[in-house]
Amino acid sequence: MDVVFRAADGYSDSIPVDLARDPSVLLAVSQNNKPLRQEHGFPCRVRIPAIYGMKNVKWLESIELVAD
Repeated sequence: MDVVFRAADGYSDSIPVDLARDPSVLLAVSQNNKPLRQEHGFPCRVRIPAIYGMKNVKWLESIELVAD
């Protein structure tokens, strides 16, 4: 199973469900106790430390669980 993250700009990416369950994976809505700014992914951004930052989906609109 994979978790697919879809963004408002049309970008999407997926990670294995086991990685998605890791406590280090976050849905970020703020940074330094302030709401995310538009350029950083407002209103919500996925933060997955185990993958490259450019693959962390910004402007998150939906999350879907799909079969491999």
